[in-house]
Amino acid sequence: MYRIGVDVGGTNTDAAILDIRAIQTESRGVLATCKTSTTAHVTDGIKTAIESVLLKSGIDRSQVLNVAIGTTHFVNAVAEYDERRLSRVAVIRLCGPYTRKVPHFWPHSAHVANRN
Repeated sequence: MYRIGVDVGGTNTDAAILDIRAIQTESRGVLATCKTSTTAHVTDGIKTAIESVLLKSGIDRSQVLNVAIGTTHFVNAVAEYDERRLSRVAVIRLCGPYTRKVPHFWPHSAHVANRN
């Protein structure tokens, strides 16, 4: 019963593998961690980090329940509306108790361009 978490930052990609049955122990279930440089092709760095924590922990990948990936690259690209780092592939809507009260936050020009 293991989970892997990956955080892709502007400089480093960090990963950890957790034994969810051991979260109440002193280690809080952390079996292995990895810090590697964030790569130009973000997926390569994520793959390296995940492979590293699996190797260090000795856990069989079939025992991993899920992998959660967080990235400031994506958030920054959306917040800055940086067209060099974005492709039109989907509509993103953050969910939560506020979803009906908060209007979309995409720039007006993009919203109007997609009406056709």
